[in-house]
Amino acid sequence: MSIAQTEKIDRKLYVGNLPPGMTQQLLINILNEAMLSLENVIEEPGNPAIGCWIASDGHYAFVEFRNAHEANLGFRLQGMNINGTEIKIGRPKSYENTMSQIGLNPGAGLNTISNSTQQDLQ
Repeated sequence: MSIAQTEKIDRKLYVGNLPPGMTQQLLINILNEAMLSLENVIEEPGNPAIGCWIASDGHYAFVEFRNAHEANLGFRLQGMNINGTEIKIGRPKSYENTMSQIGLNPGAGLNTISNSTQQDLQ
């Protein structure tokens, strides 16, 4: 697996338990608004969520962020209420496979995230 592929996987999050009728653009807008409302978290100007794919059944999506740091910060949105539904945030299965291939334990949680990101998440 190339470095570019690994970096793209690091920038993605699984977003599950989506409410009915969710569209890609609406989900990106909601996540960007929520991320930008977190005080002193997003350091770069602009929107952190840059892309999205929603499953054909509409129950889950994969959202791509500008960088891995902002994707990690996306875990703060765990349980956020969207139209009466609490969303679930996680890593795609491809993330776990990538971490295993490079010798890291994907189940180790914050132990595999840099110290600065750990502090931001707390």
